[in-house]
Amino acid sequence: MGMLVNTQEDVAQLVESKVLVNSIGSNEEAANMINNMCKEVACLEFFYEQQWETLNMYYNGYWPKNIAWLRKTYFSSPWNMIALFAGIILFAFTIVQTIFTIKSAVVLKVLSSFVVQLNCNLYNTIRTIEVVSFFYTVWLIPLKW
Repeated sequence: MGMLVNTQEDVAQLVESKVLVNSIGSNEEAANMINNMCKEVACLEFFYEQQWETLNMYYNGYWPKNIAWLRKTYFSSPWNMIALFAGIILFAFTIVQTIFTIKSAVVLKVLSSFVVQLNCNLYNTIRTIEVVSFFYTVWLIPLKW
């Protein structure tokens, strides 16, 4: 019991949760009585030692401490959570917009190279028609007369 109660706040918490009934009066006197109760008694084997060590190991672990610190520091209000989710959604929309912009730029480049290819082919076709018409007008028409 001495491990559970160190201060008068501990006694108040145990009384409030109905684990302990304080008949003495003040919580400070009850805390002193509990802490001094077994001073001269040697505890050879603690029945809950394994659970105590497991709980202590968990409490002193990396993740529980840091998650508790994050909750206390950054997520103490619901507005912080709403702002976090809004930021995540906006970031996702930005990524999607970037992907579609890159995709359209690639498609535009492919289409422009296709148009350039068509223009070259069209230009060559027009040049061929001009050469043929020139040949026709210069060589074949005078031969008909």
